[in-house]
Amino acid sequence: SVSAMLSGQSAPLATHWFWLLIGVALLIGGTIFARRNAKPGWVTVALYTLLPFAILFGVTLTVTPLYHVRYLMLYAPLFVLWVAAALTGFYQHNRGVALLLALLLVAVNGWSLHSFWSAPQFQSDDHRGAVSRLAEEWRPGDLILVNAGWAYTAIETYWPKVLIGADAALPPPIANVTRLSDYAQHAGKTKKPASAPLLVRTGSVDGPPSLGWGDPTSDFFAIDRTTTLTALETLSRAHTRIWHYLLYDTVNDPAGLIRQWLADHADLVQDEPITGRDYGRLQLYEVHNAGAANHAAPAANTSLSSTLPITASTTQRGDRQLLAAKPLSTTIPAGQTLYVRTRWQRVDGAPPTADTVSLSLRLYDDRGLLIAQQDSTPRWMSDERTANTMVDLTLALPLPVATQPGSYSLRLLLYEAATGQPLPDHTNESADPLIPLTVI
Repeated sequence: SVSAMLSGQSAPLATHWFWLLIGVALLIGGTIFARRNAKPGWVTVALYTLLPFAILFGVTLTVTPLYHVRYLMLYAPLFVLWVAAALTGFYQHNRGVALLLALLLVAVNGWSLHSFWSAPQFQSDDHRGAVSRLAEEWRPGDLILVNAGWAYTAIETYWPKVLIGADAALPPPIANVTRLSDYAQHAGKTKKPASAPLLVRTGSVDGPPSLGWGDPTSDFFAIDRTTTLTALETLSRAHTRIWHYLLYDTVNDPAGLIRQWLADHADLVQDEPITGRDYGRLQLYEVHNAGAANHAAPAANTSLSSTLPITASTTQRGDRQLLAAKPLSTTIPAGQTLYVRTRWQRVDGAPPTADTVSLSLRLYDDRGLLIAQQDSTPRWMSDERTANTMVDLTLALPLPVATQPGSYSLRLLLYEAATGQPLPDHTNESADPLIPLTVI
């Protein structure tokens, strides 16, 4: 705390006890100087500087944890003036010592600033990058689960809303932000379009009722164990993919109830650290009851986004994958993300995919020019558990905002990721490797 008042939280050896000695010495020096020179108002300045400091510590030690070093920023300017008074006193008695102390203080602040700008432990959390990846990989029907506190505001703030550049395209805006404790009561009752992202905030599991001052609208709210488990079971029946924006969960879920439930009922298929000092993570879980896949996704286009259901006639690619598809014409605005629902099945008797297969969703104009392309590598193609089962897969294709009005052909290519070679159509060897899906 004293080091933060003198030279910021990133000062060298900021938690070492010698900073306390230096701070106390400077305070005593400033007090002696002020008294000897009868500076007016010095008592008021002393109270303004030290009394809030004492209140923070007193309440923290006797009532409730309240103190955080950042709260001292309100009083740091007066504290520095107190230090300046001490240096002035030294200067009147010994200019050399005063100049040496001043240079030392400047050097320490320079070191502190350098650490603040360059040291990994002071690096800001990259929520902008994490939310950008989340928005890019979100699919209709996905649920976003975010830990209690202010973390959801990072998603609301950095969720893409502005088109930048001719190739830019936006995902649908966030439809709703709700509490986990309210989710079970309102599940299935929301009038928001199913194609829009739903953000669910967890509470502090088994936290005290007084949390958040007992205000039911507070970002910090208590939720008991039973309600938490019931809500998790409810959302797992409605969503097969759950994004967990994990931050400070050891504080609001110290027993790890939510993490354990996700580990027991879903597969962790993606786990990325959010760079910065707070050890956040962006995780994607696929719930075990895959039979409910995509039923939360819309069957037609909405004003917020476009989702094409691809069903019916079949096309086989390679010796393993079978795509069920039926063309469907529609109109879609440029600058939005197109979501295409497809249904796949591994051919009977085929072994799991040994070589990774990738998908390439492409948009061509009437001259055959490629307008947009998005490649992906679904993990289920090499998952033994998907043998002889139907798997719903939603693909995404950002449509550049500069795309001119007209008719475009939407096509899909399956290829070996290692070689880039298209998979042949075993039902028609002369067929074009590009599978026609629809015209938009």
